[in-house]
Amino acid sequence: MAYEELVKGYEYAKDQYVIVDDAVVVAGDLVGDSLYYLLGYSGRTKFINRWGKYIGLNVGRIKTIEAHFNGHSGKTILFAKWSHLLGAAVLFVAGAVKMPYRKFLAFNFLATLPKSLLLILIGYYFGQAAGKIQHYFNYAAVILGILIAVVVVIFVLSRKKSKPLET
Repeated sequence: MAYEELVKGYEYAKDQYVIVDDAVVVAGDLVGDSLYYLLGYSGRTKFINRWGKYIGLNVGRIKTIEAHFNGHSGKTILFAKWSHLLGAAVLFVAGAVKMPYRKFLAFNFLATLPKSLLLILIGYYFGQAAGKIQHYFNYAAVILGILIAVVVVIFVLSRKKSKPLET
């Protein structure tokens, strides 16, 4: 997922770079994607029979999806992985239409590398800016604390003035 890459980039910015970690991030992404593929591959019939009517899947649509994957499987996986919105669904469908696993893994790997690199770079630059950002957050916290204290003091003083004295 995206979080691991962002964390790795942040660690790089803090001089904790270990190249083996990059391989682990990519391998972890591929393992997770392979699980989506496996779910689709092994659960196609059960899923379609149980949930197909709710999401508009019928035999005709399944044949259309299979035809699309037969002609455009690589492009579809690349687009889905890079969009990050369609990833899990398309990986599941790739398994459901019985796309050859080696082909799936090859295209998935090609999509994972630049995506992971981009997210690691985002994390890196965020890590570079984290010190400056933290500095401003510290100022904001002090100002917020002072404002809260002033509001509490005003509230307490106004409550004392509004109560009549009892004799």
